[in-house]
Parts: sequence; structure tokens; C-alpha cells
Amino acid sequence: MQRAATVDASFSAAWSAVIDLFSDLNWTIQTVDKNSGLIASDWLNVGDDFADCGSAPLARDVATQLRLNVRVKEVDGGTQVTVNTTYRKYRSFDGNISVVQCASLGVMESKIHAAVRRRSAAH
Repeated sequence: MQRAATVDASFSAAWSAVIDLFSDLNWTIQTVDKNSGLIASDWLNVGDDFADCGSAPLARDVATQLRLNVRVKEVDGGTQVTVNTTYRKYRSFDGNISVVQCASLGVMESKIHAAVRRRSAAH
């Protein structure tokens, strides 16, 4: 899984691309600090295609959630965009809800890097 990717764009173009992506996808921003290049989301509901949460044959999956921490940083040759993801799954069994931590499959990170590349080229 590749968490960091360098885009051939200025910091300003990459930063705007990330902000636009969050906005267009209606992702709630919990933290935004342009000086440090940090954008962090609140917990977001996502599908099951982004993380491995293991199996629990007797439990019913209730929801899978993602929290993003994206850092935009100027480097030699462009701007580095680092995407850190945290996933959790809520499961129900016998009237009780449990929370399971999940491992990223790298899909979301790749999608964000590709979107930032496309969007920053347009800025």
C-alpha cells in the first residue's frame, strides 16, 4: 500500500485539489490547517471494498467507517500527498454492538492520489 505520492503540481494546486475533493464528496472536515498542510476528516461511512475487517460469520455487519488524515507538503519535484486511513467496522451479535479495527487495502489511498493528480492539473 502506498500512503504517499508526489504530484507534479504546486502546493497551492494540490491543496486546492484536496479541499475540492473533500467538498465534492461531502466529507466532513474535522481539521484543516493550510500552514501545516493537514486536512483530517471526521468518521465517514464507506463500503466494504476499502478495508479488511476479518470475518465474523455469526455477527451482522452494521457499518464500516473511515477517518482520513491527509498531509500536503511541498517537496523537490512537486508536492507530496500523504494519505493515512483508519477503518472500523460495527458489528451486531445477540443484541450487542462491537467495534472492530480494520486494515486498509490501499484502495482509498490510490483513489485519493489519482483524484488529486487530476484535479491539481486543472488548477
